[in-house]
Amino acid sequence: MSATESHGQMNTIEHLAAKDVFPLHAFGVDISITNQILVMWGAMFLIILFFFIASRKVKSIPHKVQNFAEIYLTVLWEPLEPSLGDKKWLPFFCAIFSLIFFCNLLGAIPGATPPTANINFTASLAFVVFLATHIVGVYKHGTQKYLLSLAPSGIPLPILIFLFPIEIVGQLVRPFSLAIRLFANLFAGHVVMLSIVGLIFVFKSYWIIPGSLFGNLIISLFEVFVAFIQAFIFTFLSAFYIGSALKTEH
Repeated sequence: MSATESHGQMNTIEHLAAKDVFPLHAFGVDISITNQILVMWGAMFLIILFFFIASRKVKSIPHKVQNFAEIYLTVLWEPLEPSLGDKKWLPFFCAIFSLIFFCNLLGAIPGATPPTANINFTASLAFVVFLATHIVGVYKHGTQKYLLSLAPSGIPLPILIFLFPIEIVGQLVRPFSLAIRLFANLFAGHVVMLSIVGLIFVFKSYWIIPGSLFGNLIISLFEVFVAFIQAFIFTFLSAFYIGSALKTEH
């Protein structure tokens, strides 16, 4: 690999890295506002604005925004209901899905970097789900009963002693798999988009520009689909894990 190719690949990766927009430090801790944080704030603002407008004047005959919000929540809740049952979980999972989905969409804007392409962001979401899963499990069943429910019932004690640590490892792997799946798909998608645009600079030919831009457009449209799918998968698996914790049968 030549130095030029290596440098080009390095620039592609660096473009997806968080960049300080407003450098800040407090007590020796870096709390700088990065470009990815700004995208996340933008997503949060749009989510709050959307539901504020939708719920501002609720009518029996819904207006367009209210009708769209009801469809949005219904489509989200229907696949989650078999795992959770109780609709009180809808705000929690709506917040998770909407944050991931809107961050993905804003990240598709040229020049923007989605926080979902940062492992720190996805790991934080997965950690929240991990805590929620085991807190509700202990709250509903009690510590002893919940811990015993993690392993299959009715098996001999020697085998149980062997299987229980494996189950604990499995519980720890769950949030890791959630974080890696979301991060890897969004990161890979943006690397492909940047690589296609980078072909213009690699070949330095005007003939490459139409094909490169068309290819980037196709990938961008596909990324919108991926934005929804990845947000849904993360939300669905999170609901499945929490729903499993609410039940004693494992």
